[in-house]
Amino acid sequence: MGSLVTETSYKLYFIAALRRHFSGVSLRRCSTSATTANDQEVKQFSDIASKWWQTNNKNMPLHALNKVRVPLIRDTLLGNEKSDKIAQPRPLHGFKILDVGCGGGILCEPLARLGAQVTGIDASPEIIDVAKSHALRCHRVAPNVSYECTTIEQLSRKEKLQQYDAVIASEVIEHVDNIDLFVSSCNQLIKPGGKSIITTINRTPLSYAVMIIGGEYISRIIPSGSHDWKKFITPKELTRKLESDGLKIELLRGIFYNPIKNNANWFDDTRVNYAIVAHKPHEANIQSDTQSHSNKQ
Repeated sequence: MGSLVTETSYKLYFIAALRRHFSGVSLRRCSTSATTANDQEVKQFSDIASKWWQTNNKNMPLHALNKVRVPLIRDTLLGNEKSDKIAQPRPLHGFKILDVGCGGGILCEPLARLGAQVTGIDASPEIIDVAKSHALRCHRVAPNVSYECTTIEQLSRKEKLQQYDAVIASEVIEHVDNIDLFVSSCNQLIKPGGKSIITTINRTPLSYAVMIIGGEYISRIIPSGSHDWKKFITPKELTRKLESDGLKIELLRGIFYNPIKNNANWFDDTRVNYAIVAHKPHEANIQSDTQSHSNKQ
């Protein structure tokens, strides 16, 4: 009887939480802030900066996601040359990658080991210090990676546009303000023929149940308050934003994270985590560059 009462109470709590959260929610919240950085989000991640590279703490899922993220980025960039280069020790040599919202460098470092020239940016100075310090521990990483404390819109204003082979935003877009500014600033830095590679969380009832109720409040494998469900973005919305900048979608695929095994794999279902890859055609970049120049005048 006791277990039945407990199970019933849990189900009632779960249903009530969903109803409270979804009541009155019909449109995704849209910020018109002039910056993509959210001070509260930046502070929250800065507070755990010293634990960024501990694989047994709240960043555990980020380490596990590298199992799918790194091969995705490698194979996307190599394209038709994959079969010739994948066995090489540094198959990404010659590729220039920007990791936006890089955190402590969990994704930057394996890409640098594969030979890519990686730039990581993050709005938290504490986390950037951790990333710089950790990179120095490996002679294969340090020469190939650089870090800067800045936002993507600040970087796009001061750097040469269209210079990166890939701009990556992995598990970050759901934490930013002004998503339109974020996506367009990322796209401006992709060179003709380059790739946009994004992993993020879909905005569905299931993602709320799994990521927030399950991840933050029941299992607590994610720091409480890490996510705002209304800032999650659907594949359809993200596709529209990428295509509005002239990019073409190449891949849309779900990702499944198993917290018990601390393991991530590809999944057919995109209702929680997913990856999207798009490329920037040469002709679209000419038009975008001309339009950008006209706007500045």
